[in-house]
Amino acid sequence: TKALRNAADPDRVVMWADLEMPRCSVDPEGCYVSMLRGTKALRDEHGCTHVCFPCCTAHQWFDKLSEDVPELETIHMVNKTIEKCESDGRKPLGLLATTLTVKMELWGKEMVIPTETTQARIQEAVESVGTGKTGVLADGTKAVEVLAAAARELEAAGAQAIVLGCTDIGTYCPRDACGVPLVDAMDSLSVAIAECVA
Repeated sequence: TKALRNAADPDRVVMWADLEMPRCSVDPEGCYVSMLRGTKALRDEHGCTHVCFPCCTAHQWFDKLSEDVPELETIHMVNKTIEKCESDGRKPLGLLATTLTVKMELWGKEMVIPTETTQARIQEAVESVGTGKTGVLADGTKAVEVLAAAARELEAAGAQAIVLGCTDIGTYCPRDACGVPLVDAMDSLSVAIAECVA
């Protein structure tokens, strides 16, 4: 586990990384323990005043995190992304995310979501990418193809824009997958961080 200061902006941004942190969709409790440890380190060792996490699924614990570490203000990636889409007048929104995130209704109840079969494929795609992974599902299909097809399905179901509600999905889903805008939650978070430290 390391906390690194951004060399380009050393007095404003500290990045904490736990390479052993479990996937939120696989080990939720273990994920929160890691988040809490990192948040306290940012507060106690680096004097941070705000905290954010580049993982949509992890946002299920933001209320609890605010209670456990009330001194730090959280920058909520989900809320920032929804605000951006609403300001653009895009409704209804589609959602590509992990199965856990979809089931938690973290993004609200009004989202256009994939069919159960497609959602299972999306989860397989997410689990096929990342460090040491090939980005290929068990049946040989590439994750990018699965995610692009899922985006087209949401467009056909009426979505006027599609939220890429998972860090891995934002990385692997082609931006030209369909005819409606794809809104990467990580982009919204990046803008919010920039505004916070400006």
